[in-house]
Amino acid sequence: MRRIRFAAIVAVCWLTTAPVISEAGTSDLLSGLVPGITEDEESGIYHGAFLGAYFGTYASAFAVLAEGAGNGSSKNLPWIAVGGALGLLLGGAAGYMVGREWPSEPTPARVCNRYDLVDPCPHQFQIEIQNMSGFTLPGSVTNAREFRSEAPNIHFNTIGLSSEQVPSIDLTYWLNELDAIHFRFRYFDMGGTGMLPRETFYNGRRMAPGPVQSTPFPWFSGGLYYERRLAPWYQSYESSWPSFLQGWDVRGRMGIEYNYIYFAFNHSRPNEEFYAQSMPLPIFGLVAYRRLNENFTLETSIEGYWINRWNSLRNEGGTVWASQNGGEAHLRLFYGNPAYLGPVQLMVGSFVYYYSQLEDSTEEGNFLKWGMAGLEYGLVFLF
Repeated sequence: MRRIRFAAIVAVCWLTTAPVISEAGTSDLLSGLVPGITEDEESGIYHGAFLGAYFGTYASAFAVLAEGAGNGSSKNLPWIAVGGALGLLLGGAAGYMVGREWPSEPTPARVCNRYDLVDPCPHQFQIEIQNMSGFTLPGSVTNAREFRSEAPNIHFNTIGLSSEQVPSIDLTYWLNELDAIHFRFRYFDMGGTGMLPRETFYNGRRMAPGPVQSTPFPWFSGGLYYERRLAPWYQSYESSWPSFLQGWDVRGRMGIEYNYIYFAFNHSRPNEEFYAQSMPLPIFGLVAYRRLNENFTLETSIEGYWINRWNSLRNEGGTVWASQNGGEAHLRLFYGNPAYLGPVQLMVGSFVYYYSQLEDSTEEGNFLKWGMAGLEYGLVFLF
């Protein structure tokens, strides 16, 4: 229950600020409260409030839940909401000052092409369906200690987890020409049959040498992100840059992501419920698009998350301390714009993905580290 309360606090602090990103439909709110406010000042308040709430929530959660910073005292949970609220106010004030001191130049009206990845229109909607198909990287292991029972690392390749398929769906809605809300859902199709060379233990259960199955076990991830195009900040300086740095549309991404992992052998036993201590993770990233010609667009992206020894708000023989980190990088090529494809763009690319989760208490000591690299392919629908 306490874990749910923490997740709700983080989600509410983040989500309650997201709607203010949209300048359409909310402009009357501030102009009614503050007569004479300019569009730049109003936009600065919206964006500053969102960023302040996001970083304020993360900073206060780190201070409250981290063993080193706040000694992980769960009784201080209300301070997470306080940090988000304070960040919202300070960020809004800072955004107002930025909008007042550095007003943006008026942008000329343009004809909006609704089938454009690089230069999206207000209210453009994107649906991306893709699959990452790859191989397990060296060093991918898992173990689960129960009290003081021996828990050696079990290598993924040993138990048949040598290749994976990761289908996903991404939904992106552009609030205006610069700001977007992005939702992602992934399913990690992992499993296989291997051979244990020697006796081992997992989650306190003995596993005899011989064949072992690690399929199927559920692994899902879901995330909600805010994206912001950064091009207006640097476009006026591009002419002095090297040619290979010009023409990129760079976007910042931040949000929250959650992983649900139930790792099981032989369909059910032994198993480890990694999801029980999993935390909602603050995630940061950069995405860059470059139009190569009329039909081809290049995308490169990198994103990651990190928490270290946070109170998971779960007690098993004492407080369970959770550490999670991960990241991914992509290089993709899109093909589109011919009349016969309409709003559809085809995508192929390559990727690297990494995930790690550690749970530690007097009773438990569970660890999962997994890396994957390979090719990806999919479709993007633009409306």
